[in-house]
Amino acid sequence: RGGFLFITTPNVASFTSRIKLIFGGYPNGLEYCVNEYTNGHIRAYTPSILRKQLNKNKFKIIKITSPNLLFPVKSGLIPNFIKNRMIYLSDLTKNLGEQIVVVARK
Repeated sequence: RGGFLFITTPNVASFTSRIKLIFGGYPNGLEYCVNEYTNGHIRAYTPSILRKQLNKNKFKIIKITSPNLLFPVKSGLIPNFIKNRMIYLSDLTKNLGEQIVVVARK
């Protein structure tokens, strides 16, 4: 109580996941079982579902965003002015980026 909660998780509804699905691919954030030694890992969150889950558990959301609209902005190959534009677009859409980032508290 009184502390902060920081969450990052893949966004299953990201722009690239939507494009992958159109062409028969598998969305980001879902891993299926590939052999008898793996079980897969499911992180099927969208910003709105994560918001509902946090509200249900009485967390106050301070900020929720979905950065990295088309590519990881930490890549050294991408000029800063392009990175800054992509971060800005991600903050505007809040639901198409590769990741969901939440800051909340009880």
